[in-house]
Amino acid sequence: MGVDTPEKITAAFERAYNSRDKGMLMALYDPDAVHTFDGNTIAKGHSAISAAFDRGFATPLKLVGQMLSCMVSGDTALLRVQWQSRGPEEKLGKANISCEVLARGSDCLWRYVIDDATGGSRPVTLAKS
Repeated sequence: MGVDTPEKITAAFERAYNSRDKGMLMALYDPDAVHTFDGNTIAKGHSAISAAFDRGFATPLKLVGQMLSCMVSGDTALLRVQWQSRGPEEKLGKANISCEVLARGSDCLWRYVIDDATGGSRPVTLAKS
């Protein structure tokens, strides 16, 4: 599937996730993509990424995304997106900022190659020398 411009990926992801359509969701990811929710556990490839979404799909929570920035250079795009969960009572949860890298494929469609769901929200930890 993919999208024809990077700016459309947030709405496409939100639609696929909220309808619990794993096929549509995985079509937004490159087959070799990597994904993490926490920066520690990395899922690589469609099978692992699909499994990583099982926990979220088992809840009634929906996601609401707002693109904060999109920079494009050639066939690569870097996005920052604010995501919030929304419960059945329509109350929004805590916001997290994702860091997302998209690539344009040979079919001219854009897909995630790196998706760090909370990368812009996690505290910075510097290695001690």
